[in-house]
Amino acid sequence: MNHFLDRETGEVEAHLNGAPELRAALDLERAGRYVRIPKSTPEVDSARARDFAVGMESAEVRRKALAALEAEGVNAFREALIESPNDEHAWFVFRDRRVRDELKVWLKTVNVAG
Repeated sequence: MNHFLDRETGEVEAHLNGAPELRAALDLERAGRYVRIPKSTPEVDSARARDFAVGMESAEVRRKALAALEAEGVNAFREALIESPNDEHAWFVFRDRRVRDELKVWLKTVNVAG
């Protein structure tokens, strides 16, 4: 999946790899109208999870979640949080806020007001 920010409208366009519409989006990117929204990486996702873990309510779930993160990645980390509904809810709030903050910084780097 490829996401592009349309500089003229402020809309986000999403196109699957191989979709006919992707070619037009790539042309608009080359023309400067679209800017590709960067994808997160496993390293960034893991760093977010580690930052969140510091403030978790349940020490036992934190231990399990961090072990799952190291063994299997961020999806396993999230699955481990199911044992602590408060931590699970807090994770989604934390992650959404962190991603929003990261996107605001990115918007400034591509000279788009955010």
